[in-house]
Amino acid sequence: MTVTVADQICAHDGARERALQSSLRASAPKSADYARAHCRPESPGGESCAWYHGVWQYLRLCGLVSSPAWHREFYDKALRRAYEGVESSTPRVLISGTADFSMLEQVLHSAGRPDAVDVTVIDRCPTPVEACRWYAGRRAARITGKIVDLFTHTMQDASFDVITSDAFLTRFSAAQTAEVLEVWRALLAVGGVAVTTVRLHGAEDHRTDPEADVSAFVARLRRTARGAMKASTLDIDRIAEGAAVYARRMRSEDLGDEGAVLRAFREGGFEVLAHERAHVEGELYPVTYLRVEAQRLP
Repeated sequence: MTVTVADQICAHDGARERALQSSLRASAPKSADYARAHCRPESPGGESCAWYHGVWQYLRLCGLVSSPAWHREFYDKALRRAYEGVESSTPRVLISGTADFSMLEQVLHSAGRPDAVDVTVIDRCPTPVEACRWYAGRRAARITGKIVDLFTHTMQDASFDVITSDAFLTRFSAAQTAEVLEVWRALLAVGGVAVTTVRLHGAEDHRTDPEADVSAFVARLRRTARGAMKASTLDIDRIAEGAAVYARRMRSEDLGDEGAVLRAFREGGFEVLAHERAHVEGELYPVTYLRVEAQRLP
């Protein structure tokens, strides 16, 4: 099944998006400062991820980066189905890796009210976890935030009903993705569900002039920044510099075609309950995602 996303934010979601934008405007400067102080190197002696987390919420405000909003209807329906399949009155949800609180907003919205789900957020970097704690306070929601590396984690509570993450698996190679799915399976209760999206790579990824894509990305930021951020005191030049770094450095791993991605889930001990392709505007150019609901097998 193929779904075309002509407009990433549906008109009937206007109020919800305005509330999220308000939170992003309040949070973006805080996250930028926090990232500079707390983002961690991926390896000893390496560079931290501040180049990513420091500018990401500004880019999200301008609609320039991959986020759950590109798949809002999918997440709403898939998460609600997953919640309805849980026997307990309060489903346990694990957000496994996140750029900020956008996935938390989605999880809470799909639940109907902040106290309807028991949410744990994990990431190897403290910056997005702190952003989620901030947003949870704004929504009067109670969450558990943990700084966790999936490959070395010591989490023992393997009883989550739902694991979700947006465009997370393509941060890893195909071999590492198999390891991530193994961890997800271990952390899920039997019958638990994984809900996620995976970017598919194609001919559009073979660009002849990458710097032109970067320039166009920064130009889009400059066109939309002042209105989206609603603050005349922001240093747009500095944010634009960060946007250019992001556009040059951000990578999405090629995990293969649709069949290869679904096979990875099945070989990882999951039954694929549903999947669909979606065409979205993308960050630098239009791209295709695979949306997946998969249930942990015994």
